Amino acid sequence: MGTSEDSHRRYENLDHALEQWNIPLENRPLIRAYAQALGFTHYEDRAGYLKAVRPDGPPLQIRYGYSTGFVSEEEARTFSGPEQDVWPASRKNLWGFTHPVNRTHERSAAARAAERDHGICTSCFTQRSASGACHCD
Repeated sequence: MGTSEDSHRRYENLDHALEQWNIPLENRPLIRAYAQALGFTHYEDRAGYLKAVRPDGPPLQIRYGYSTGFVSEEEARTFSGPEQDVWPASRKNLWGFTHPVNRTHERSAAARAAERDHGICTSCFTQRSASGACHCD
C-alpha cells in the first residue's frame, strides 16, 4: 500500500482510506464513530495497516479485523462496544479491540479448540494429554 519507506500515501478522508484498504462494510460504522470522537488529522498507508494520526495521543493502527493504539483499557472499551474483545496491544501500554468482522478471532478460536481436543480416555473418561496418554494408562 505505501509508496516507499520514507513516503506513505496520505488520506484526508476516512471513507476513502477504508475503501482503499478493503475494510469490511460491517466494521466501518464502528471505525467512523471512534475516528470522529478522537479527531484524527489524517490517515497513512503503512505495511499491513492504516495509520490514524490523532492530535493528542499515539496513532492508531486500523486493520481488517481490529484496531490498536488506545491509551487505556477504558478508552478501548468506550469505543469497542459490548460485543468486541478488548486486549492489551503489543505496543507498550496501549490497547486494542476486534472489529465485528475479523479473521484473527475466528481462526484463533478454532485453533484453540483443535489444540485442546485430544480425545477422551475410554477407561477413566478424562481428556487425554496432547501426547494422547492418560494418567490411568
